[in-house]
Amino acid sequence: MKDQYFGDINDFRKYGLLRLLCVSDRLRLGVCWMLTDTDSRTDGKFLNYLHQPKKYRHRDPELFDWLQNVVGVEQDRRTARIEASILLGSVLFESGILADHKNKRSAYFSKCATCFAGCDLVFFDPDNGLEIKSTQLGHKDSSKFLYWNEVCGTFEAGSSVTDPTASRKASLVHCPSLSTIHKTSSHYHREFSSLRIVISRHCLRVL
Repeated sequence: MKDQYFGDINDFRKYGLLRLLCVSDRLRLGVCWMLTDTDSRTDGKFLNYLHQPKKYRHRDPELFDWLQNVVGVEQDRRTARIEASILLGSVLFESGILADHKNKRSAYFSKCATCFAGCDLVFFDPDNGLEIKSTQLGHKDSSKFLYWNEVCGTFEAGSSVTDPTASRKASLVHCPSLSTIHKTSSHYHREFSSLRIVISRHCLRVL
């Protein structure tokens, strides 16, 4: 995640899903932004939805109005703004900058493990999604990816995980209560009909 992306259409979708999963069911949420330094890329400028309230606002009026004010009016694109709100319910945040260096990354995720102990759901927001073979842990640009050993570590600590894969607009959720997830995902699919939801035995994937 980069602050320059904050508040675009993908964030509206992601925060909407988190609100359905956590706020409505009172789950304890941990959010690991996996923040990386701002760069000169133009990603994250998908803000036209804020000018289309008839198309989008009904999906989550409170969230839409808040983003329209913060991003559209104040033009403040920082994850710190949603941290200071109550939109995501009972939530803990990890807001540090994630580096490529392997040891620094290990310390970062050790801190996360402590911070998110007891959370029902942990949300990771990497720039590019899950690891790929061409970018090894600790190498250049590895901070843009979430690695499977980190996902497994979170599972082993007792939390479910969601990871939005930016390149495919996807989320992966592991949850012990599939009945709750199925109910929530069905509502989410109705509200965001452009997305495809696939449920397997232990995970929900939103494409």
